[in-house]
Amino acid sequence: MKLSRKLAGLIAAATVFTPTMAAPIAYPPTAQIAHTDTYFGTEISDPYHWLEDDNAADTKAWVARQNELTFGWLAKVPFRADVLARIRAIANYAKYSAPFQKNGQVFSYKNDGLQNHSVLYVQQGLTGKPEILLDPNTFAKDSTIKLESFKLGRDGRYAVVAKTAIPGSDWRDFQVMDMASRQMLPKVLHWIKFAGAEWRGYGFNYSRFPEPTRGAELSAPLKGMSVWLHKVGTPQSDDTPVYEDKAHPEYFVDVQTTEDERLAVLMVRNLKLRGKSLFVRDETRDGKRCSDIAKARSEVFRAPENAGFDPARFESRQVFFKSRDGTRVPMFIVHKKGLKLDSRNPTILYGPGGFNVTVNPHFSSVRVAWMEQGGVPQVGVMDMLRFQKFSVGSARVSDYGSSDDANAVQIPARLLAAAQPEGRRGLPSDSGHDLGPRRPHRARTLVRVRCHFAGAWPRRCAAPNPRRDELRPRFEQPEQGARRDRGHLHVHLGQHGPHTELCTHRRRLN
Repeated sequence: MKLSRKLAGLIAAATVFTPTMAAPIAYPPTAQIAHTDTYFGTEISDPYHWLEDDNAADTKAWVARQNELTFGWLAKVPFRADVLARIRAIANYAKYSAPFQKNGQVFSYKNDGLQNHSVLYVQQGLTGKPEILLDPNTFAKDSTIKLESFKLGRDGRYAVVAKTAIPGSDWRDFQVMDMASRQMLPKVLHWIKFAGAEWRGYGFNYSRFPEPTRGAELSAPLKGMSVWLHKVGTPQSDDTPVYEDKAHPEYFVDVQTTEDERLAVLMVRNLKLRGKSLFVRDETRDGKRCSDIAKARSEVFRAPENAGFDPARFESRQVFFKSRDGTRVPMFIVHKKGLKLDSRNPTILYGPGGFNVTVNPHFSSVRVAWMEQGGVPQVGVMDMLRFQKFSVGSARVSDYGSSDDANAVQIPARLLAAAQPEGRRGLPSDSGHDLGPRRPHRARTLVRVRCHFAGAWPRRCAAPNPRRDELRPRFEQPEQGARRDRGHLHVHLGQHGPHTELCTHRRRLN
């Protein structure tokens, strides 16, 4: 079940469109089942703990009821069709990727406009006629299988094609393409996640995990990652082990090779610490190739045209605000020219804040449609008590700390304080389908939002909690100033990454 996508729409309905509707929403009841977790002597009640089992019949029935409510409600929004039509119009233009080349062949991705996936093309030289090499839109009828990566060998004879193994997850399957015939070889490699293929002659290094227990593919903690060497044309069972740390099964390991395949670089990551350990091995003594970056030049390959978008109508500027530990955090504010920033404009605040992830410049037709209506998108995720217990959640411990570790960078104390505001118990959680915290955490978040709004908008926020407010990271922007307005979702950045505090407040820029 595509729980993540459906709940994303549900949360959007609850937080964006609700102010436009006068009548209260009659939400389906959610069962509260007594459940308590103890963290270092502090008991945390979690009556929605049962929603963690996304395969349970009760959870699926709960989702079905939410979707019935959501899509029935959305169908009544009078301007929804116009907004969707505008988004489609702006998004319906040809999009191109930067090209890459190998042995005279040039590869690039193109999306005709509204395709679910971009198509990989190949051509002879920069002026040759593009031909379709791989079309991910044909991988599955419901478009849930993605072309994750395409990695050519050094001589261009073979390429490793990585596809989504389980729809909505990070599991990948590797398969080798014969570039002469453009046909896939029959052998498929399974249980690969967070790693690519690194060619080594007519074979390649890759990292994989042990096969998980049937039914636990999306929930089992990831342990036992190891590096293997696969030879083209052989089954995965014949692969040669390259590296494994049996003493530390929780470590993530990966091998990358230099372009000339001379050096192999082993990267070992202890998920509880920041940074990686690097080890280098000379794979061959055939010499090396160098490229002179100083002599490199760039030119336009293809330029997209979008008749429905005029960038001159909008403006973007960078400001800074201070996190709780004093770090200056950059933020870009984008809006329609002439818009008065007077705290009355609906605002989207977005931005990852951990794991060394940055938001690169990109174009979003959805945000253009939002800004055309006077909205302001800005470039914050959530603290969690249980994120490390599922799938790859342990990989986030180095940034967020862990409620399993009493010595983990003061995170447990902050989590416990934030988990006990007046009028509610338990900490909301949220993330994607398989990236750390699992999908059901969104359901728990949504239920807690409703506990505040209780079907009416706006509704007065709970009384201040001095213990919670004293420890909560503060959002500050001296250059612009900030204030709180009642009746909205409040997102702010913390010392160890951003999180969302589900009180009925939202900051607006003055």
